[in-house]
Amino acid sequence: PCFRSSSHWAGTKRAMGRWFVAAAVGASCAVTLLLMEASRRHRRRRRRRRLAIHVASEYAQSVLREALAHLDILEDFEAPSEWADFGAVHWDKLLTGTEIHSRASCFYLRAGLVRKGMLAHRLLKRKVQGVLPESIVADVEDEDDLDSLRQRLESWAKGISAACAHVDAHPKWVAKASNSNRGEHLFVANTATEVADLLRPIALGDGVVEWVVQRYVAPPLLISGMKFHVRAHLLVSGWPRCGMT
Repeated sequence: PCFRSSSHWAGTKRAMGRWFVAAAVGASCAVTLLLMEASRRHRRRRRRRRLAIHVASEYAQSVLREALAHLDILEDFEAPSEWADFGAVHWDKLLTGTEIHSRASCFYLRAGLVRKGMLAHRLLKRKVQGVLPESIVADVEDEDDLDSLRQRLESWAKGISAACAHVDAHPKWVAKASNSNRGEHLFVANTATEVADLLRPIALGDGVVEWVVQRYVAPPLLISGMKFHVRAHLLVSGWPRCGMT
């Protein structure tokens, strides 16, 4: 039989010891690097997971802050992502695309959908018919604007009076403030002069400038003898071009 000498076994043990030390050091370095990278990613993620809150409602502020705490998102007034009222969003920063992480909680074209005047204007501009009754969009800032609106309605009335002869029992006009809801600043009238008189205190006194005047749809569709409205909610889950994901 062939026996190894004691010196040979000692050398083998030393080599194995060095190998184990090197393996342990390598594993330790690898773990350290992994931990450092994880910490770096966490810091980057924390930097990205910031949100600026710019809403006027105290209730909305409290709900948003509770949600941020639950999701481990930092509130930062200077954060590129904003949860804000439409008028408080930094649209220039968002739309220029200089900050790749910019996001906003509002839909940029929202005003064109929910403001009566802008919706009527866009439909008219795109020649979309049959969606809204015939409409006049008017900015009323002074008596001259009221007189101009009255003249436009009188001229318009001549063209539609024959078509609406069968609805004399109903008002002829309905005037609505462009940016109102819940029936606020909504008037019905029979003559152009009456429209101007109804708008005068609100437009000139309260500064409600933009109005839509439409032909009153008659006879109206009723449910159990009462008017109603339909409210549709649209969820936009993402549109990067508008800063939403």
